[in-house]
Amino acid sequence: MIFNIYRFLIYLLLPIIKLNFYLRKIKNKEEKGRLQERFGISNNLRPKGNLIWIHATSLGELNSVKSLIEKLLYNHNILLTTNTITAYQLSKKIFKNSIIHQYAPFDYEKWVINFLDHWKPNLVIWVESDLWPNTIKNISKRKIKMILLNLRISPKSINRWIYFKKFFNNLMHCFDKVYVQSEYELKKIKKLTSKDL
Repeated sequence: MIFNIYRFLIYLLLPIIKLNFYLRKIKNKEEKGRLQERFGISNNLRPKGNLIWIHATSLGELNSVKSLIEKLLYNHNILLTTNTITAYQLSKKIFKNSIIHQYAPFDYEKWVINFLDHWKPNLVIWVESDLWPNTIKNISKRKIKMILLNLRISPKSINRWIYFKKFFNNLMHCFDKVYVQSEYELKKIKKLTSKDL
């Protein structure tokens, strides 16, 4: 029920969402020439072989998985998505051209499907708490293994999620494994989900 309302609201707000992206582009908050990536469209080809998609929203999340990416690079192709230009710039500085970078598609189902159809990841690693329902649900539908790392929820967010506990629990069960950031976070998150953490 809540998920259907969410999907409908995204659809309803689509013109405003698109306008916001174009305004962000004018303000240099989106990289020129790459705005189509927000709509799930890529100019890059998917490499052959195993592809691991890692989503790290911004600088903090990227820094937390930097060493993991370095290890995975030995045997896998890595697709890294971020939401910010600064996170992209850091990834470029660290990894040069050894990984593929894309800006994450916005959580409108058609754009998510575009992205997944193109990249066909074998494994998805989500970092911290940037939880996008349409994206998570569509990954789960395709039975792609999905791991959530370093989950944390701010006190403000937990007060919101408590009203949508069933929805949050449903999202958590889409992941094959969920790892929380600390014991403190574990106590908070266990109030919201029956998922084995």
